[in-house]
Amino acid sequence: APHTLDEASKLDPDPSASACEVIGSCDFKFTDSLGRTGPVSVNLPPGYANVKSKTKRYPVIYLLHGYGQTPSDLKAAIVFLKNWMNAPTDSSAMRLPKAIMVYVDGRCRSGAKGAECIRGTFFTDSVRPNGPKMEVWFNELMNEVDKRYRTMGPSDIEWTE
Repeated sequence: APHTLDEASKLDPDPSASACEVIGSCDFKFTDSLGRTGPVSVNLPPGYANVKSKTKRYPVIYLLHGYGQTPSDLKAAIVFLKNWMNAPTDSSAMRLPKAIMVYVDGRCRSGAKGAECIRGTFFTDSVRPNGPKMEVWFNELMNEVDKRYRTMGPSDIEWTE
């Protein structure tokens, strides 16, 4: 993931970038193949839409809210993270890696099969035949995020304890 100090998107935006990409915060509704629609909030790293950064790709971090919350409840955290991703007073070794942050919806939503649950799903598939199939929604959302934004592809990570 990039640790570079990047110019703000507003200083020299890529003409093909959308307004929300220049601002660094995009919201959309996503509907999966089963008919479930839910809100999604995305925060883009500093400089994402700057013309000099238009070939950079970024890892994606999916943040899951708590029971009874919505994706927008988590968006305030990005204020701190963006500062740490692009702090001019820090060396590249000290900066947080730049990443795309996606705030996923886990609330009950009516899908093609009707009401799902009471207040939350904990992002899992229900055992009930007409219950939520959150794994389908989440997997299809990941594909949608890869289509909309410049995400990094999968990679192997070595792990030692």
